[in-house]
Amino acid sequence: MGEAKVAKVSVQAEGAEPVVDEVESLADFSLVDGRKKVKWALKEGEGNEFFMYLKDIDAYRPPLHDILRELLPHKSGDPFDFLELPPEVQLEILDYLSLRDLNSCRLTCRWINDLIEKNWHSLSPRKIGSIDFIPGCDEVWGLYFNYKRKLRSFTNVIISRLVLFYGVITSSILSNLAHTLRQSRITVKAIVIHNCLCSCEPEELIAFIKSAHVESLAIDVYDMGDFGKRLLNDPAIQRLRCVFIFSNGDDIMSGIMVDPFLYDMPIDLHGVCRLLADWESASMEILHFHMYSDAEWAADADSVLNAVQYIDARNGYILRNIDEQELRVEVSDGCITFALSG
Repeated sequence: MGEAKVAKVSVQAEGAEPVVDEVESLADFSLVDGRKKVKWALKEGEGNEFFMYLKDIDAYRPPLHDILRELLPHKSGDPFDFLELPPEVQLEILDYLSLRDLNSCRLTCRWINDLIEKNWHSLSPRKIGSIDFIPGCDEVWGLYFNYKRKLRSFTNVIISRLVLFYGVITSSILSNLAHTLRQSRITVKAIVIHNCLCSCEPEELIAFIKSAHVESLAIDVYDMGDFGKRLLNDPAIQRLRCVFIFSNGDDIMSGIMVDPFLYDMPIDLHGVCRLLADWESASMEILHFHMYSDAEWAADADSVLNAVQYIDARNGYILRNIDEQELRVEVSDGCITFALSG
């Protein structure tokens, strides 16, 4: 049987038939690692089953021989006996492989299959990219690849970002999704929520965040002020690596505000400056922002204010924007906080 292919559709002039290009093997796209910037769409189907639809791929994974050159600089480009390598080197090589390559190795022989099975939990979780999710929507938008698979078919992987927008977040959606993630040992590094209505309780969203081992949260709580306050009062939210709770009634602007959270790397000085610039012009209201950082610019409140160019802060550590909103700047135990003053 020939290898399955992913079809990429090119849109032609109006009235013409779409051109379908078989651009890569199915394995190249369906099983990916952190070296590719992969975007998926998520949809809840019948029986509480979640499906992943491939949307886009931004980067190509380096060839395996480049990885081996880093691990084994003393080796030539010639083949070598993997079975004769020390166990720790074998595992280090396996740790570099994508899911596609790991699955290929498992088909090589029973010994390698047993080696991977035995050490599966010792290998680093593979990243499967960013996921867009419109809760409660039956349609999937923006697809360029004719490929889907069940979310639960991924195991021991990391979702870089889960972006929820233009939908209603219900208790049942959170419960069903948390169950699927837990059963498949899938964790979520960052959650971004904008232009959503939360019909669930704050405690249910917090339980989902804890269950998915989320590190960063950005949420627009426009018309949900009490929801945001109840989130902030929970110790689990306070301990997250980065939290951004804001309010903006503009559909487009809400998505722009969370742009710093859509980067592959953790939010940095550039991202903080971007958020404060939007707040200063009153494009949105920051209800709370905090992040943990060991960077030199984050050493204390004075360093932070100098870095973000708010040198003339009123009363020392209080910032004011053109709408007279005030933020208090605090730095404690490696945590930078911008909170409403008063």
